[in-house]
Amino acid sequence: MDFSAKMSFSENDLIKKIEKYNWYHEIQLTSKLVTPGSIPAINELNRLIKEKIQKKIFFKNKRVLDIGCREGLYSFLAEKAGASEIIGIDNDLSAAAIDFLIPFFQSKVKMYELNLYEFNSEKFGAFDVVIMLGVLYHLKFPFWGLKRACDAVANKGIIVISTAILDLPIIEEMELLYFPSATGGPFGYDSPSYFNKKCLCSAMQANGFRFLESYKFNEDPVNIQLFFFEKDQNINSIKVKNKNLDDYFYGKHDMHSDFTAQDLSEIYQEQSKHIISEWNKIINWEKKLKNDQ
Repeated sequence: MDFSAKMSFSENDLIKKIEKYNWYHEIQLTSKLVTPGSIPAINELNRLIKEKIQKKIFFKNKRVLDIGCREGLYSFLAEKAGASEIIGIDNDLSAAAIDFLIPFFQSKVKMYELNLYEFNSEKFGAFDVVIMLGVLYHLKFPFWGLKRACDAVANKGIIVISTAILDLPIIEEMELLYFPSATGGPFGYDSPSYFNKKCLCSAMQANGFRFLESYKFNEDPVNIQLFFFEKDQNINSIKVKNKNLDDYFYGKHDMHSDFTAQDLSEIYQEQSKHIISEWNKIINWEKKLKNDQ
């Protein structure tokens, strides 16, 4: 059926269409009709996240990537705010979005059934804004997933991440990732990766991002937090012979033959600057934990 003339649909027609699909997002269709969403608490969380994103992100004429887009709540938000191009990816693409919402809104959003690990930034190009909400804590290989997402961001672009954060005062100065056993963690068996805030900020810095701001929505020991980071290619840029060592660390082994003994000495000297301070930090953590027991 052709949805191009959306105003011609009666309220009853739209209700019947809504009832055909399972919904995760609440999406406003008309002044009266909203898709139902799946869980009241998630609906409320999305309202809070939308408010923060709308205040922080300027979408006008920007390329936007929505990772884990579901029915496209944030894709359509970006389009309504004037984004020039929006691409959504999800490993379980929503039939409601493809068959109903995109035609209904006469939207130019493009969606692809694609796993984040398989996302190729060379194919899709760089994005001014990357949105990755409710994805990171589901990843079995979170650092690789972060790298895929970070590689998609243009220099000076913004990435918005919401994820489950391990939020305990006793560990707030430590960079820690909690990876529960296969029987499941605080959010269930399908949620294996729980960063604390400092670890996530450190991981993002390693990918060339500066922390802008974050928000948490409750005080639970594990809670959902929202982060904004800006890409800056000059952050942590260590080079030898004009080659960025990030490539070396990520295993592009063809670089090995380019390094002389002197070059390798420079690498080790750069790394050794931090060794003593890092060991002291670990010793101080141990003391703190013993004192707080």
